[in-house]
Amino acid sequence: MSNPIYLLNQKVQIHCSVEECPASSGLGNEDNQSARTDLDCIYVGRITELDSHRIMVKCEWPDPFVLQVENLVEVTSCDETLTKFSFFSSVRDHYLDEQNKQQVFLLSVPKEVNRMEHREAQRSEFKQSGMMRIIHVRSGLPPLTMRNKTYPVVIRNVSETGVQVLTNIQVPDQVIVELSFTIAGESLAEQAEVVWARVVDEFFIYGMRFTNSSLFLRQLLRNMVSK
Repeated sequence: MSNPIYLLNQKVQIHCSVEECPASSGLGNEDNQSARTDLDCIYVGRITELDSHRIMVKCEWPDPFVLQVENLVEVTSCDETLTKFSFFSSVRDHYLDEQNKQQVFLLSVPKEVNRMEHREAQRSEFKQSGMMRIIHVRSGLPPLTMRNKTYPVVIRNVSETGVQVLTNIQVPDQVIVELSFTIAGESLAEQAEVVWARVVDEFFIYGMRFTNSSLFLRQLLRNMVSK
């Protein structure tokens, strides 16, 4: 395909699936083979270089480092932009940049990129107090100081696809949270992942995407928009 220049500087997620083989337990090879499991890895980074032969993506420092060379990966956009895209590629090289504390993926240029132009979901603008609980971090466990704790947040607006929140708590990258809040007198608890962040004075504003918004929430929002 022609050089997809619009991919340059885009924030992306790299989805990998690797086989994890448990340590030897003294069993035969056949038993060990049957004990293999698929391990899904997701890395967040930015496309920093692009030419007709390769795509370079620089991601956050991994813990632990799982070599992905020759694996097939799916790359999806995760910027708050009107242009969404995804493509499959193979990993030509994967290494650590210790000086800049990053991991680097060199990907083959895809034969095809799936693009989707879409309108942003209608948002209901309001301010509502709520609570946030950190339940998972894709790159590992949440810090000990944050596990199973809840923090107050302010819901600034909400749509069928995501929510914007204000808090004085800085959360880790690639975090999954549970948000508890009330809409139209109904109490809700929805899981969401952080896709962007901004600092304003001593506060943090996070754009979060629902991982699987409930039908009840979507119906509530449609009723609010239609009024």
